[in-house]
Amino acid sequence: MAGSVRGVRRYRWRDIPAELRDDVEQHLGSVVTSVREPEAGRTSDLAAVLVTSAGSAFVKGVRQDNIRTLRTLRAELRTNRHLPRSAPRIRWQAENPEWVLVGYEFVAGRHARFEPGSPDLQPMITLLTETTTHTPRRLDVFENYADRWARVSPWHTLARTRPDHLAPWDLEHLEAFAVEERNVVDALAAGRTIVHSDVHQLNTLVVGGRARLVDWAWSSRGPAWVDPAFFAVRLVGAGHTPGEAEDWARQIPAWREADSADLDAFSISVLGMWLLRNRFPELVDAARRYTGYRLLSRRPPAKPSCRR
Repeated sequence: MAGSVRGVRRYRWRDIPAELRDDVEQHLGSVVTSVREPEAGRTSDLAAVLVTSAGSAFVKGVRQDNIRTLRTLRAELRTNRHLPRSAPRIRWQAENPEWVLVGYEFVAGRHARFEPGSPDLQPMITLLTETTTHTPRRLDVFENYADRWARVSPWHTLARTRPDHLAPWDLEHLEAFAVEERNVVDALAAGRTIVHSDVHQLNTLVVGGRARLVDWAWSSRGPAWVDPAFFAVRLVGAGHTPGEAEDWARQIPAWREADSADLDAFSISVLGMWLLRNRFPELVDAARRYTGYRLLSRRPPAKPSCRR
């Protein structure tokens, strides 16, 4: 019987037709002896770790009638071999008229911790330095990240349909934020690297002091500073001050070399997107604090008063 994860229907391995499970075992070269089904992750109808005597594999499944998610999975099949070397590789796929199943390299490890003092922060810097300097053989197979933001336009959408979701501070800056939202689309369109676009603790596994990003379902082409910029906001959400978060992000060359105005506009757009989704109040709070910090830091210093 299917379950759900935060309102998204989630199927179990036992829900997959027996003949398709047999097909998967043919790909694995061994019988599945146990199954672990993590609750984290919401980018597929099925997510499971299949354990066999020959090793383990991570499998993601999408129903053929789930058109939007299936489109994303097909994009993963097309782009996976072009991802940075630390990204888990697709090993096989199996499908029938109901399902598409994709098997990935299994990455052992625990979820990263981003709070102050975590030993995982330096491995994250190493990881993001690597992924943001990766040069793929082909970029044309990736969607342009700017197109996603242009389709949603979160601040314009919020102003038109959900003004009740906005705090007084948001409303005070609404007009300026809508302008910045247009600016960020231009900045994102100029990017020439691969963007993961969903950097957070549950998408990062750490083993042996090394961090790896998993679930590249939303990968696209964009500026190298995007993932470090997301990382900075997540650090604020994990308990860092905005200044501390930027001290960490500054260690990543792509973030350090980014145009400050682009980082400002992106922080504003992230806040708008998370407000529009309205799922995680703690993330909205972190994004609002970080955006406020960036806007305050770019104000010109006050002129000293003349005293006789």
